[in-house]
Amino acid sequence: MPTSPSLTLGGKVVLGAGALFLISSLLPWYSVSIKLLGNSESDSANAWHFSLPKIAALLVIVLIAEVIVTQVANLKLPAAVTPSLWNLGRLGLSGLAALLVLIELIKGQDSGLNDAKDAASLLSGLGGTGDLGLDISIGRGIGMFLGVICVLALVAGNFLRLKETPASVTDGRSQAPWTPQPQPQPQTQPQPGQFSQPDQPQYGTPNQPGQYGQPGEGQQPPYQS
Repeated sequence: MPTSPSLTLGGKVVLGAGALFLISSLLPWYSVSIKLLGNSESDSANAWHFSLPKIAALLVIVLIAEVIVTQVANLKLPAAVTPSLWNLGRLGLSGLAALLVLIELIKGQDSGLNDAKDAASLLSGLGGTGDLGLDISIGRGIGMFLGVICVLALVAGNFLRLKETPASVTDGRSQAPWTPQPQPQPQTQPQPGQFSQPDQPQYGTPNQPGQYGQPGEGQQPPYQS
């Protein structure tokens, strides 16, 4: 019998940030402008043209799929996977994706510019004359900056999920809250040779007629000398 989805706040953050990261991966991450012999040409490349952001995008897809499986579809996970191990794996994958994107942001892609300068210096060293007017500039695009923000939000979403325990993530099956059951009260059984005698006069209680040592109704007190 299907159960209702248990999408938590952390799961919503992961889905939203992951979807925005995939959109940003299709936007320009680098813009290239080349000028040669008075002619100029510009082009751009998205994240899927470079190894580090491509790996990060694949990790984001895995994290989105995990939220869909565990919270949207509410499927049961293997019982061998403990909640702490599952949380550590999610946080580790999102942290790795963020690390790859940050490395790409810091490192950049300027190898083409260095190659152009080497080619110009080689031409002059071989005795070439004239100015080729070669100019290459490489800049970071809007897609990279948006991707950095989204992947950091992805890490924050998985960090929130450390304190969230949907039914499908706890131990692979739904658990109802435990309620204490009333314990049966032990009943005392009369021991052999013992029995209770209701309405039997107790000895030694004052002002009770008919008891030992007290005169009853219609009886005279014992003779005292």
